[in-house]
Amino acid sequence: MNNTQTLFTPGRPSLIVPLTGRNHQELQSQISAIPPEADLVEWRIDQFSRHDNPVALQQIATEIAPQIGFPWLATCRTIAQGGASHLEAAQQLQAVKLLVEAGAFALDIEDDFSLVTEALAYAHDQGVISVLSRHYFAAAEAEKMDSERIYDWLAAAHERGAQVAKLALTVTNSSHLLQIFSAMDKYYRDTDGKRPFIVAGMGTIGIASRLIGGIFGNCATFAALPGTAPSAPGQASSFLTASVLSVLEK
Repeated sequence: MNNTQTLFTPGRPSLIVPLTGRNHQELQSQISAIPPEADLVEWRIDQFSRHDNPVALQQIATEIAPQIGFPWLATCRTIAQGGASHLEAAQQLQAVKLLVEAGAFALDIEDDFSLVTEALAYAHDQGVISVLSRHYFAAAEAEKMDSERIYDWLAAAHERGAQVAKLALTVTNSSHLLQIFSAMDKYYRDTDGKRPFIVAGMGTIGIASRLIGGIFGNCATFAALPGTAPSAPGQASSFLTASVLSVLEK
């Protein structure tokens, strides 16, 4: 089976833990806390304090990448995209290219990124998995994403060439959560589980999608490392998430 099938299997979610260290010491500490139950690691390079310095970025990538010990997903998100980076688009693309060169297994690309087409093509050319992401942090905007719109967005992401479609949205009530699960289940069934996706709810109610989303087709879920703040609202601890995934699998 190819890499997408083994680590992004619809209905059998992989556990992804983010690295958000601001410096070498914090990154090493987080790496030592990665639980054995993890399947992948996401390196949020925008959290690294010197990610805007190509020399420093090259150095940290060279030093840290071999220590991760798991397949890893490269992510560099700007403040507008819910991250911490001030980089211009060309610089942002260059930063993630550097991470791919350092050994990233997959590349996260925000779908409102002005160079999204170039980034998707680059991932394809380099043989790394492309994860096309969309975030709706504002509750008012998220609530507009009903079952039909969620389904349509997942389909459009795959049609644009993404290997994995990832949608994160704030969930404020149980009715919206049910709409999300309905869209996931329908897309999963209509595509015969051949188009991997991740739908992650943000906020307290959204935690449910992260814990039991595999029932409705999720191929992965994100969980916070012990002693580390969540990289997105609604992430449960890696211990709790691993426990739930284990129970559901059994």
